[in-house]
Amino acid sequence: MSTTPRPSGNSLRYYVGELIGRLVEEAPQDLARLRNVVGGYRARIVLDGEAIIVAFDEYGTLTIEPDGSSVVVDGSGATDRATVLALLDGHLEVVDAILSGHLQVRGASDAVTRIFIAIEIILDASPRSPLLQALADDFQGEAKRTTREATLQPRSSWSRFGTVTPAEQNLLQRLGLMPQRGTPAPG
Repeated sequence: MSTTPRPSGNSLRYYVGELIGRLVEEAPQDLARLRNVVGGYRARIVLDGEAIIVAFDEYGTLTIEPDGSSVVVDGSGATDRATVLALLDGHLEVVDAILSGHLQVRGASDAVTRIFIAIEIILDASPRSPLLQALADDFQGEAKRTTREATLQPRSSWSRFGTVTPAEQNLLQRLGLMPQRGTPAPG
């Protein structure tokens, strides 16, 4: 199994490193397909607001860098844990995730196409690989723990539609839709 050190908490860098390490061990043909598709391209991956830059170097080794606003990439993809789990479980297709806005992909058409193909390669390899299945189980366990912890956090009650989770508050804040302090709830 891969020797990527296990950080505390959820780390996108850890999961991407493990994913590639486990492909090396158990599905080298899928890894070769992945390298062939995305080799020479750099991408920004964002999961629940955590962002990294990934690429395969000239030797075919995965490089993972912290994101920076000045980092130039060919394409980017952003989603959340719930969407990843739905994709892994087969409850959601990639095209439906995109059409519903749960998966956002940006870049030139060639780079975006390569991102889609890379996602499909990984999703295709997952059910055939016990190591990738174990990683998916680990990811799901982390997501459940994170969800449980978020549930314990205080919720805002400004919405007439019920309570708003911290994740929803973050999204509303980014979109500039959160009411200012002292402003009554809409409606």
